[in-house]
Amino acid sequence: MRNRIYSITESIRKRVHTKERRGFEVFEIVLELYSGDDVVSSCSTDLEHLTTSLKREYARFPDSDRVVSQVIDTADECILEMSHKLEVKTPDQQELSGVGTPSQPTDLGALVEQKVQQIRQTEELERLRSEQADLKAKNEQLQGQVETLETQVEAKSNLEYYSKVAGDLLPGIAKALEKTSLGPALSGLAGEQTEKDDQTTVLESAKALIETCGEEQLSAFYMLVLELQSNPDLIPVIYQNAFSNETAH
Repeated sequence: MRNRIYSITESIRKRVHTKERRGFEVFEIVLELYSGDDVVSSCSTDLEHLTTSLKREYARFPDSDRVVSQVIDTADECILEMSHKLEVKTPDQQELSGVGTPSQPTDLGALVEQKVQQIRQTEELERLRSEQADLKAKNEQLQGQVETLETQVEAKSNLEYYSKVAGDLLPGIAKALEKTSLGPALSGLAGEQTEKDDQTTVLESAKALIETCGEEQLSAFYMLVLELQSNPDLIPVIYQNAFSNETAH
């Protein structure tokens, strides 16, 4: 009988929780024990002491065969009424009587409600997982696009920077070396007027000069360009030295 009482009170709790999820506020639960059609006991309790109260009342009236529970809200209205058999019939007894216990529909309703809630929770979980996977894929795609754009912007910035540096340096270097054989070629590359009208000849002369330079000379020229880039004030000094050397000869 103890297991039967636990089963009844658990069923009552599930139905009460369902009502509470739907917005009802439960004030108390009234338990009435029946022997046949007669009420032999009545008491009020709450969910926390539901099992204890039913065990106590059944111990006082062991001949009770049924318990009716009424759930009362804060407005003193009955929002739920359930009936449970205190004695459990065997399957043979149920077939002979032709009907099941009144608790079966009540228990079945609670089980259906619980199953529906589980299905909804599972569906919601699957939907959230799917959305998370989609967002992760989109995030990875956007991250790749951002990295590509950053690479392109960096390459463009570098090209513009070094193009400007070259454009700023070449006229100065050409001016500084105008008395040398490299001066006309640099002036042509810088876009300035040269003594020769044929720009192709100037470019070929510069190409020929670079091809005749050894590795050390090219390396020294490259280091010169880097130094002038970092310190443009050296340009007039180089020009004066180059001009003085040409004059001295």
